[in-house]
Amino acid sequence: MTMGLASIRRVTMRRPAAWAILAGVSGLLGGCSTQTIIYKDVPEYQLREGIVQPRVELPDGTIIIHRPRKLGPAVAGGGPAETNPDGTPRFRALQPEQVISFTLRCITDETYELLWEEALAKHTKDEYEAAGMDFDDFAEFMRRNRDDLFAMLNRMVISMGSTEVIVEQGPLGGIRCRFHPYYGRAFKFDTVDMVYEGYGLKLLMIRPRIAE
Repeated sequence: MTMGLASIRRVTMRRPAAWAILAGVSGLLGGCSTQTIIYKDVPEYQLREGIVQPRVELPDGTIIIHRPRKLGPAVAGGGPAETNPDGTPRFRALQPEQVISFTLRCITDETYELLWEEALAKHTKDEYEAAGMDFDDFAEFMRRNRDDLFAMLNRMVISMGSTEVIVEQGPLGGIRCRFHPYYGRAFKFDTVDMVYEGYGLKLLMIRPRIAE
């Protein structure tokens, strides 16, 4: 389905504040090797729910160690860890990684109606309606591509803040997260578009990789 593109504004992203790089150098028989270890603080729920792994090794040998970051009251209200009175997750995202994490969680749990109701942009729902489609068509797409979507989103969550993921201005004045072409070629989908609605971000579209 073709999405209309409106005005685009520049979006400046901040890298995660709490991450450090440690380069360990060791010598053996006159030779030496260098390994980069990145310590990155992530929301505690991402580790608890398996959204990110404690230790990840990238193709270039870089190791990322994820550590839990306790969210204070001012920050906790801005993430997808909130719940409704009935205990279901309530979506409220201020950062792209929160949109991606919530989408990944819904795909993992196969709660596509929750994703549709809480996180999908109104613009996207309107596009479905204009094409004569509805939630059932959305859910069928998610089920049919579940494994590919999970693989891509899981890697993107892990790699946010690294050179693997490029964050740039997106359609409708929103934000686009996409894999660097070198890494994206491993996935069927490689781009997540988000748009501002109200005071937060919503999922606009997950785009398939364009074959080179």
